[in-house]
Amino acid sequence: QNALSDLAGSTLPVDVTGVLAQQQLSLKLGSSSDGRALCAVDSPSYTVSVTDIGPAIIPAGLPDTVRCAAHCTARYPGCTSFNYWNKARRCDMFNYQPSYSTVTAGCTLFAISSPQ
Repeated sequence: QNALSDLAGSTLPVDVTGVLAQQQLSLKLGSSSDGRALCAVDSPSYTVSVTDIGPAIIPAGLPDTVRCAAHCTARYPGCTSFNYWNKARRCDMFNYQPSYSTVTAGCTLFAISSPQ
């Protein structure tokens, strides 16, 4: 399946005002036609553990997916999306549009955008 054309889930507005110079982000969940979460299978540009995202950059109290999105856009210009691995609490970040995705247990693909 094509990863980004399958991002058919709801857009989740994420307000990180005050965290990243008043930046607002929207996350779009990658989901299959039957509603199951998708995971990009392309090689990530960067991988980071949520526990390694320092509170000086992203406050620790935010949900992991929000921390991944904020870290991705703050540290890696051009970051378009990320996989979030629930058990490992790991973010695979992409600075390009992933081409392929599949249903993978414990992994969810999110596209990142800044609302205009």
